[in-house]
Amino acid sequence: MPILETAPVDVALVLAVDCSSSVDAGDYRLQMDGIAKAVRHPRILEAIKAGPLQRMALCLVQWSNRHNQTIAVPWAGLSDQADIEAFAVATEKAERHWTPGGTGLGAAMAFCTKLLLDLLFQRCAVLLIFPAMAPTMKMAICRKPARSPQPMPLPSTDCP
Repeated sequence: MPILETAPVDVALVLAVDCSSSVDAGDYRLQMDGIAKAVRHPRILEAIKAGPLQRMALCLVQWSNRHNQTIAVPWAGLSDQADIEAFAVATEKAERHWTPGGTGLGAAMAFCTKLLLDLLFQRCAVLLIFPAMAPTMKMAICRKPARSPQPMPLPSTDCP
């Protein structure tokens, strides 16, 4: 699971886990184990290998209130089964980071968006996923032009 520096990827993905006070220990474990299982699914490696660069970037963030967002599993470049397994294990071992208080979804989205925009890849599709909120939220998906020197800002809904 190599650390990302400037290596281009086909997609950069931030997985954002709700660790707020409304999520008990069982729900937290369900999220983390579910993410690890999903990352290990054979279709993930198939999707990676189907991309022109055959590489994706993955990061896991935990968030609770508006003052607490933490990178639980740092950016990792995934290009093979060993990379995938390392990320899944790191996800399973990640300790819960939370502070009591309300739920800071907006702050979490801003934090994750900044993580994505800080990546300066030559060509990268960007996808933001909040597993606990997926049924009620639209996902932001954009593809930067292949020769764009700067990241493309994420829109709130659909790309132009």
